[in-house]
Amino acid sequence: MERFTPIYNTKMRQWDARHEISFYLSNRSIDADKAIVVVRDHWGIENKFHYVRDVTMLEDTSRMRVKPGIFARFRSFAFNILRLNQRDTIAQDRYECALGGIPFLSKLIM
Repeated sequence: MERFTPIYNTKMRQWDARHEISFYLSNRSIDADKAIVVVRDHWGIENKFHYVRDVTMLEDTSRMRVKPGIFARFRSFAFNILRLNQRDTIAQDRYECALGGIPFLSKLIM
């Protein structure tokens, strides 16, 4: 798969084109139209779920060394509640929840 991505060069103050070739392996024969859908779906999950967990919930910077899987499940549980009841962005909803301003969460806790 070939990708052409514009990258802004801050030193030159201009847009440069980046060309990448990616190889994907499959244990089945697949046509190009189906392959592009599968690859884009994968990156959609990466951008919608993993990126939000890494940036908003600071999962990559976590210093948990004892039972980290349990805390990852707690973060997933909180993420799912916030995503289900999302009013604005996850970060803003999380901040409002920390201040005690989201009523649906107080109902769940009590």
